[in-house]
Amino acid sequence: METNDSPSIPPVSWRLHLKSPPEKAFMLWTTDEGRIQFWVELSESNEKEFQLTFINGETVTCRIIKILPYESFDFTYFEGTTVQLKFEKTPDGGTDFKLTESGYKTLEHRNLHYAGWLNVLFPFKAMCDYGIDLRNHDRTRTWEEGFADC
Repeated sequence: METNDSPSIPPVSWRLHLKSPPEKAFMLWTTDEGRIQFWVELSESNEKEFQLTFINGETVTCRIIKILPYESFDFTYFEGTTVQLKFEKTPDGGTDFKLTESGYKTLEHRNLHYAGWLNVLFPFKAMCDYGIDLRNHDRTRTWEEGFADC
């Protein structure tokens, strides 16, 4: 089994273009109120970390590594991975957004997150650009049951 020390496990990287400005996108990711609008059922934070509670009841505590207002936000995630978010203002007033997650212990974990981040990013874009919550908020229809829904 491949380990975290193996350079052969590539990071996950996804990009989105948003019509919304970086300030709006940034606030969705960096505040409890924002994360609840598109990602999780509950978010509780302080200046060093935030705890996320998902629809299936699972929780994770994320340690904030770096925060540069309206430009970047880095934090730890499940199994000690590192998530880096970048927010770049574009000439059209929108945002080029990039998510990169690295530090996987196994290829299986990386592959699960590769698909899983899309289940976060599409609701993020829908909320950021259109004010729409795409999630079903149904505890019986979650990722574990094979639903492409948060």
